[in-house]
Amino acid sequence: MSNPFSGIISTELKNMYTNAIDALLEETALTVPCELYYDTEKYEDCDLCVRDDIGDMGGIPFPGGGSNIFPNNQNSPVSDDTEKRRVEVDPEELDLFVIFNYKKWLSIDRIADVIKSPEGYVQILTKISNTSKLRQAKYIIINTNLSQYANHRFVKDGEPIPLGLGSHAYSLSMWKREA
Repeated sequence: MSNPFSGIISTELKNMYTNAIDALLEETALTVPCELYYDTEKYEDCDLCVRDDIGDMGGIPFPGGGSNIFPNNQNSPVSDDTEKRRVEVDPEELDLFVIFNYKKWLSIDRIADVIKSPEGYVQILTKISNTSKLRQAKYIIINTNLSQYANHRFVKDGEPIPLGLGSHAYSLSMWKREA
């Protein structure tokens, strides 16, 4: 007896599925602007510190432009005697397809088993090429167009899951709002 479903998933069906999802993920479709913040630190030279190369006494800060040591031999208030100051790393902007309503989430057993109470969770669908960015992100701010009304931070709740019909062209991930 032959299988009545044999051959119904054709290359054309797979291409149609991929084209439909790609259309949803276009910048002008159902995506919203998001900012990804990474757990990286960036340092720049301290504007207040000048290294004393003559006496090889790096770490003795001098005010930039003067020759006096800080009062009471204190360290630089900006660099804390390291001659480097920490600066904020600019977030990366990315347009993502965010599903807020849990009734509309793409159903995957691994997600359903983990999340019993979906309040405060969102599901993000994106192209597989953005998966490494989502993995590295410390947190994300969703829909920066509405930042004047709300600026909710979301943290990753598990690893992104690759998915697609016949190819792993997309990834799906869960994010939980920080209190």
